Amino acid sequence: MEIRNRLFLLLTGFFLLFILLNLQSFLDNVWFYASGSAIAIAIKGQWWFAALNIVIFLSLLLFLNRKKANWKTHGLFSAFIISLFAEMYGAALAIYFLAGGPASVSRDTAPAHGVLFSLNFFGITLGFDFWMTFGAIVITTGIAIIAIGWYQLWKSGKALFTEGFYRYSRHPQYVGFLYTIWGWMIAWPTVTTLIFTPILTIAYLHAAKKEEHLILKENKEYEFYSKKTPFLI
Repeated sequence: MEIRNRLFLLLTGFFLLFILLNLQSFLDNVWFYASGSAIAIAIKGQWWFAALNIVIFLSLLLFLNRKKANWKTHGLFSAFIISLFAEMYGAALAIYFLAGGPASVSRDTAPAHGVLFSLNFFGITLGFDFWMTFGAIVITTGIAIIAIGWYQLWKSGKALFTEGFYRYSRHPQYVGFLYTIWGWMIAWPTVTTLIFTPILTIAYLHAAKKEEHLILKENKEYEFYSKKTPFLI
């Protein structure tokens, strides 16, 4: 298979290469959050903002409509999202920085590279450090893949759609979900995401395989499609 037809493999390789080139910084950042050191610069008690983010990210599940075979996995994703944002904005730990932005974070307590920029959202100042920014890029890429993949599938109206993102992957929307999950692990590497991320990765791989078995029963052309198109990347 030609490398130019491996869009998601190239994209994943780029993300991994970026981490490898900044590996020490990445590991320092993981330790900073996983050890609880971020508690001194955390947003606390913003439950309305946590609820808003939970609703936004759970709405991504609406784009997975090919087969209704994976509700247990989606339930696990829901638990991940709820735990993530409850921890991020409701409890003590967070990677966003409150009031004052960069000036409020000392050189000794901030993760590698400190705060790059801040955004104000209804009175909450969100500060993005180096890895939060990179994680946000991965998350945004994942969401874009989910949305575009769903639109391409919906617009085609075909029982078996093999164009667009589906030319590069049999499950581009799952690729998008995994980018979103891993993006949060990069941006917010607390115990919650470090535990949930590998579990959700395995769960969605299993869900994709289960979905394929159901599709094969209904559409024999899928077997030919599966031989020429990567499973994920």
